[in-house]
Amino acid sequence: MRDFAMPDPGCTAALPALWPIGSRRCKRFATIRAVTKNQGYPIAEQREGMKRICYELSMCGYACGEAMRLAPQLPYTTDLTMHYGYNMAVECCLLHARTLAEFFVEGSKSGDMQRRDFEPVDARRWSAEKADAKWLSEYRTQLNHHLAHLTFERARKTGWDLPGMTARLFKIATAWRDHLRDIGSDEEVVRALTDLVGS
Repeated sequence: MRDFAMPDPGCTAALPALWPIGSRRCKRFATIRAVTKNQGYPIAEQREGMKRICYELSMCGYACGEAMRLAPQLPYTTDLTMHYGYNMAVECCLLHARTLAEFFVEGSKSGDMQRRDFEPVDARRWSAEKADAKWLSEYRTQLNHHLAHLTFERARKTGWDLPGMTARLFKIATAWRDHLRDIGSDEEVVRALTDLVGS
């Protein structure tokens, strides 16, 4: 019944502790994009946008944990609801990881939030470390192939390193948080991300 392959049992990457965040939905950025690329967004919009980013990180981490909880039980049960639950957890984790990868490689689609939207005007720009940037780009492509399209590559996939993937996304988010703090971004924006990824 299981469609997604079991995660690699050798994955030992520790997941960061997740803190609950408010459930109020943030406003869409699409209708208020600034005219120039470095004009910046109003502070209130940045705070709402950061709530969405924290939600993506939280869901990615929670879904990863749920998949890891269910995975060891699957070989010993014929309960289809457990198999479906596992599939939902894996797909949820991967979907949120895909959204985060798009954000951290600076998506260019109209209306997408950009990292620069959270930086003061004329502040130096942030980009992930070279190895992380390469990983993000490759992983985004892989996730697109396996989630958004029916491909034979998806059928050949042997497993996902969900803990390793999630831990790396949190590592990248932490590096971006450090940058926002260093350049003097809004304190509440920085604090929201710090509450999630840790100090």
